[in-house]
Amino acid sequence: VNPRVGLGYRPFSSLLLRSSYATGFKAPVLDSMYAKGGGGFLSAKDESLCREKGGTFCSEPRSFFSENPGNPDLKEEESTSFTVGAVFEPTSWLNMSLDYYDIKVKNEVGTFDLDEVLKMEADGRSAELESNGIIIERAINEQGDLAVESIVNPWLNLGQKRTRGLDLTVETMNKFDNQFVGYSLSASKPLNFNEKLFQGSEDKDVLGEWSQGSGYHPVYRMNNSLTYGISNNSLSLSARTVGPHRKRENIGEIKSYSE
Repeated sequence: VNPRVGLGYRPFSSLLLRSSYATGFKAPVLDSMYAKGGGGFLSAKDESLCREKGGTFCSEPRSFFSENPGNPDLKEEESTSFTVGAVFEPTSWLNMSLDYYDIKVKNEVGTFDLDEVLKMEADGRSAELESNGIIIERAINEQGDLAVESIVNPWLNLGQKRTRGLDLTVETMNKFDNQFVGYSLSASKPLNFNEKLFQGSEDKDVLGEWSQGSGYHPVYRMNNSLTYGISNNSLSLSARTVGPHRKRENIGEIKSYSE
């Protein structure tokens, strides 16, 4: 059972105050629990050899076997979400809303990004990896390098995440004769994005950064759309703006851009 509660109140006709609280869970799929070591050959940067020898070890990913065994001890993913906000409609052609959100997810099921695994090894965090069943095997190759031969990367409950922020929407539509002009704006401004990669590991705010657990996190996102129409025909122009962030941890900051 996933309970959800929502409340709404109109102090006057043009203003709606609203709030909601919900919980959720997702059971692990059978393959993630009982798979017998499926996997294949993948590529990633060998961070230890990159730091030791540089050159192509930094610029060219290395291929090795990655095994993803199931984990029968997986727990179900759990989440909670809370929102509170307001919708304001002062006229028939203008609608605005502003909402605050607080979302928590724990025990998310997944496997670790291999680039992150090898970076953690290079940072001296092998014991942390091994305590979670992630094993890196190295062997001397034909060139005499102690290179990665295989990685056991099991399915895990990947710690927890929590994000809080604000969502804004503005919509307007003006009609005259058989023509209309509309504009819409939707913007999201996270206030934080905290996560723990492993159960019991450090809680880190990754807003604006790259994260192994959840990818990249722009400091804001915004969508704009302008529409013009005559009778049953319309033309729309849209623009998406993404705030500063890092695409990967080892890549410099990407400035805000629109497309």
